[in-house]
Amino acid sequence: MIKPAFLPGFHQLRGIASIWVVLFHVKIYLFPEVHSIWLRPLLRGYLLVDLFFVLSGFLIGYLYGKYFAETVSFHTFSIYLKARFARIYPLHLFTLFLLVSWYALNVWGLGKPREYGRIYVEEAIITHLLMVQAWGIHSGNTWNIPSWSISTEWAAYLLFPFLWHILYKCGKTGTVVGLTAGIIGYGCLEWLHPKGNLDITFDWAVLRGMCGFGIGMALCTFSLRSPQYYFPTPPPSLTKAIFPSFIVITLIVMTCSPTDTLVVVLWPFWAWLAYHSSVKMGILRKALTFLGDISFSLYMIHLPVLYMVPQILGMNDPGQMGTGSRIGISVIFVGFVLWASHHIYHRIERPSRNWVRTKLGIPAISAFA
Repeated sequence: MIKPAFLPGFHQLRGIASIWVVLFHVKIYLFPEVHSIWLRPLLRGYLLVDLFFVLSGFLIGYLYGKYFAETVSFHTFSIYLKARFARIYPLHLFTLFLLVSWYALNVWGLGKPREYGRIYVEEAIITHLLMVQAWGIHSGNTWNIPSWSISTEWAAYLLFPFLWHILYKCGKTGTVVGLTAGIIGYGCLEWLHPKGNLDITFDWAVLRGMCGFGIGMALCTFSLRSPQYYFPTPPPSLTKAIFPSFIVITLIVMTCSPTDTLVVVLWPFWAWLAYHSSVKMGILRKALTFLGDISFSLYMIHLPVLYMVPQILGMNDPGQMGTGSRIGISVIFVGFVLWASHHIYHRIERPSRNWVRTKLGIPAISAFA
């Protein structure tokens, strides 16, 4: 059985997760005083990053697992790591450069104090360049806040070949242990972290990321070992019924669940659905494919835009503005970041990724795309 190199369901799901995170940050910035229970799914938008981690763990196992199932050689490990570096680093570097330039303009060009903006920590530039800023080094988020998850992904990439080798060698036991450990790990993090939820970024981020990544890896071993038995394909009629039902269930759980861990438990089921199916209805399919294409650019660029545009426009405290004005600004902002992400994807993200791949000499192997 030949595995498809592209999983459209995963692509679409990443698009949904990215726009959800954008709306979460828009709500936090423009409507901080609104705490309606009906907005709880939006207020828990930070949990969509854990969906990213689950999808990423599955995809990395799906694409690279066969290269590390039997052994972890230095040659294969180096090619794999170069490919992952080329995938995430160019856009991360671009957004960092954008914010450092903005900071320099304000401090040295406009004469603002060096303490301007709590996220602009000069000492953190080097950790961002090394992608270790979320490894418990700093006492808060710095520069482009969403890049904490890039730092966490990088840690997961470094560990993946060795963890996958162990998981795969352990067979069914490894799969069960991986899924169980990931879910229990999430529960422990939520219980032990001072925040009391899973909105964990700069301090215990690697632990959070590895829980989701590990769940995705363990889930992937089902499909690679015996697709028809462990990962049965639901008939199309059942899939059509499952999708709307599971959307409703997810929204109810996100609204009513007393813990974030119960929400995260849903993400492996969404990965299973996305693995086997995707939205195929005309305009909706095109919209979700578009969001999937730009998902990384959208995720990485939306907060820098949210930092800079209000200052450029001289906007005061959003809380002092009328509801209608804030809704209008929200619509314009989302439209603008979608437009900007589209151009950044086509003009910066994809070309720079291909350029880095060429410079690093990554071979044209489908799994290393």
